[in-house]
Amino acid sequence: YDLAGNAAEWTWDASTGSPAQRLLRGGAWSSAASACELTTLASEGASLRLDRSGFRVANSIALALAAALDAPDLAWESGGDEAWFAQTTPTHDGTDAAESGPVSPGQSSWLETTVTGPANLRFRWEASQRGALDLFRLETGTGDPILLTGPGIWEERLVELPAGDHTLRWLFVRDAPSTGTSRVRLDGVSVTPATAPTVTTTAAASISGISATLGGEVTVDGGRAVSTRGVVYATTASPSLGGPGVQELTATFAGTGPFSVTATGLAEGTTYYARAYATNNLGTRYGENVVFTTDTNAVFVEGIALLARAILPGDTQVFRFTLNGPRLFAASTEGGAGLEVRLFAGDGTLLRSWATGPELDLGVVLDEGSYSLELRRPAGGGETAQAHTLTLDERTVAVRRPDVTVGRSFTSTRGGRVNTGALAKQYQFTTPRAAPVSAFVSVTNRGNRPDRFALRGGDGSRHFKVEYRDAAGDLVTAAVRNGLYHTPEREPGAPADWLRVKVTPAKELLLVGKGGRTVTLRTVETILIDAASVADPTARDGVSIRVRTR
Repeated sequence: YDLAGNAAEWTWDASTGSPAQRLLRGGAWSSAASACELTTLASEGASLRLDRSGFRVANSIALALAAALDAPDLAWESGGDEAWFAQTTPTHDGTDAAESGPVSPGQSSWLETTVTGPANLRFRWEASQRGALDLFRLETGTGDPILLTGPGIWEERLVELPAGDHTLRWLFVRDAPSTGTSRVRLDGVSVTPATAPTVTTTAAASISGISATLGGEVTVDGGRAVSTRGVVYATTASPSLGGPGVQELTATFAGTGPFSVTATGLAEGTTYYARAYATNNLGTRYGENVVFTTDTNAVFVEGIALLARAILPGDTQVFRFTLNGPRLFAASTEGGAGLEVRLFAGDGTLLRSWATGPELDLGVVLDEGSYSLELRRPAGGGETAQAHTLTLDERTVAVRRPDVTVGRSFTSTRGGRVNTGALAKQYQFTTPRAAPVSAFVSVTNRGNRPDRFALRGGDGSRHFKVEYRDAAGDLVTAAVRNGLYHTPEREPGAPADWLRVKVTPAKELLLVGKGGRTVTLRTVETILIDAASVADPTARDGVSIRVRTR
């Protein structure tokens, strides 16, 4: 309609008998009124340029509907007694919407497009001008039609479409007994692909000899509600639901986000593969494989624990053991090249960590208690397990043994390598006329573990004054008397630490006049000096210095 205007319309029809000409319909600005009827036809040469003829620019109904429905990628068709069309009011998005033609009683109007599933269809519909018995429904080609009932004031609907091609038809039928016309409208149509969920597997945690915490995270639901999620695990790679030897753990709650489950009843020292999974109505997907090995409680037989293992890239193996006393503990591997090693105390304190070279060769002093040795193989380098044999050795008892000697010089001390008590290891001085005397006391670490020692010495008496100096010549008398003088930590067999002990008799008391001459009173003083391990005071040794006047 509304074809009459300022220019006559060129058509494609040729004039009868003049194939080079084309017909012009209607009149133009220069035509008489009688020539402006739409039925008026004239012909001109097709190559002629005229200022009174032209073409009317028009938009296709399908493109206009695609824009109004916010679905430009879909091809739309409309039909029935009245076609759908694009309009700008009323709308949901404030821009435009599609509206059915004004349908009279007994008439219908339909809108149609084709999509491929699986997909989620969303749209909003409005039927404020619909009669009570009018029918508005969506036909998907799968299952029963979906009735669009209720007040329908831009109500949003979600329709889950299965796999395959679907011709979607919105059909509006006016109730025959009614009078007047009715309309319905659509806006905001979207079709998004739907898939099975996307899930990742988290690393195993809280691993013990018989249990572990496993889990994952559903990062994308695929456009459909996640009905089930959990973890499957087995001793073979890539476990799946229902597979041979596969154990399944279902999370308490479905949906998206992180989740965890606890695997119990596991076998000690066994390597497992685990994968998280999630299911919606389009299927099940799995996360990546994670590998974990349950802990092993090492059992010593005559002081040796021999454990043959194979370790996969990215896996960690933990070996727990208990020492009933201090030990020179040794651990070694054969075939365990390139492992990362950590040693923990029973309370979880990290004691040592290092990366091995070709093979592990560890020697360390450990006190009585519980420990765990952790071997980790870095990720990468293929998927083949690396075989190795781990040997744990607790046979050598770690001892603390101070060895104290005494003599006139620090190069000529005696009493070493025996532990018979201070009085049995005695050095005797005889001093004429109450002259001062000096002795040297040394302490050596004769144990098989690093140690430091506390030295304690006697403080003399009213007849004898005792003075202590260290190897640097510094006065340390008060510290030695109170047992507060400590040597540095020394490795077994390291050079000795030593003290110089000076004993000065009290001449004013010991030199007396007798018969016109001065004589020395005879008396004896024994000074005890001992060394005790700072870590274990029961490990001790000592010497004594006996000073006699004459």
